[in-house]
Amino acid sequence: ETQPSQRHISVSPGLFCHRVHRDHILVGGALTDGGSVVEYARSVLNLQSDESYEACLEKVSVMYANHSTSLGPGPDRSSSSHSGVAMVPFLSEERSAGVQGGAQTCTSCLTRESTPAHSMCVCFESVILRLGCVMKLVNEARSSGGHIPSRGILIASGNMLERSPLWRQMLADCSSMDVIVDAASSSEGSSRGVA
Repeated sequence: ETQPSQRHISVSPGLFCHRVHRDHILVGGALTDGGSVVEYARSVLNLQSDESYEACLEKVSVMYANHSTSLGPGPDRSSSSHSGVAMVPFLSEERSAGVQGGAQTCTSCLTRESTPAHSMCVCFESVILRLGCVMKLVNEARSSGGHIPSRGILIASGNMLERSPLWRQMLADCSSMDVIVDAASSSEGSSRGVA
């Protein structure tokens, strides 16, 4: 007779938790808005052509490389890679951990000196920071079950992550993990993780 696992974990609201085997539990999280935030910004910033978008991304890459020690606005606004511009990336509301239902997008600290590159950079950073919050909660759940979170490999999916080396680097920097893009599941990657 097989006894069910006695291992218990504490899972924060907004994460998913599936018992896939009596000894294995799968904990994870998802965001409603990821690449859609960038697509929205491309539209609003009039960066629909690939040439204008790529030129903007080059500027974002330079800003990020020059300020790679900060993923968010610091106390000195000029030290941020996006000149203090901040964003909460909830265009379609949000379903991930720590967010109250009905949360909406908010962008602050735009000035006349803010450029499309500043806005695009803050879009990238805001989504990466949300993913960082989800990963932190997943690691807390792992710790509560007796597992010591270690530096691992993050298998990510999504069209934007697949197409953007910059976004993958930002995710690697935020998570302190190696990032591998699962291009085979870019259409519905989160469902593959559950399977």
